[in-house]
Parts: sequence; structure tokens; C-alpha cells
Amino acid sequence: MAQIDGMLMELDSLTENANKVKDIVLERLLYDKIITAEQLDEYSEKWQMIVIKSNWFKKWMNKYSKNEERYFYKFVRFQE
Repeated sequence: MAQIDGMLMELDSLTENANKVKDIVLERLLYDKIITAEQLDEYSEKWQMIVIKSNWFKKWMNKYSKNEERYFYKFVRFQE
């Protein structure tokens, strides 16, 4: 029987916290007039932070890492 990776138990909270940080940063960018309210809405709704494990996407990760098995935050756009 395979062991469950401890990080898998925390993925929901890690992702939620990363998206809260994203929202805080976006609010600050709006406050500093670096982005517009429309841009804030787009980034807030269409872009999300996700947590991925390098071996879930081996071909893609081999391009960007040294074959280390670890978790990464990725800022991705979800399209309909």
C-alpha cells in the first residue's frame, strides 16, 4: 500500500493561502495605480495560484527544474 504524501493533505490550505496572497498583491497594485480595476478583476477571476508536484508534469518540469521531486506554486490562467 502506498503512503500518502503529507503535502497532499495540505494542498487545499496551501492553494487557498497562495490565492489570498495573490489578492492582497493585486489590491496593492490597484492602490498604487499600477493596474486598473478591470485588470484587477481579470487577474482575480481568471488567474489562480495552484500547487503542483514536479513529477505530475515530468516532461514540462524537466525543462524548468533539475529533476527534483518537490512542490511548486504556479500562476495559471483558466480559460473557458
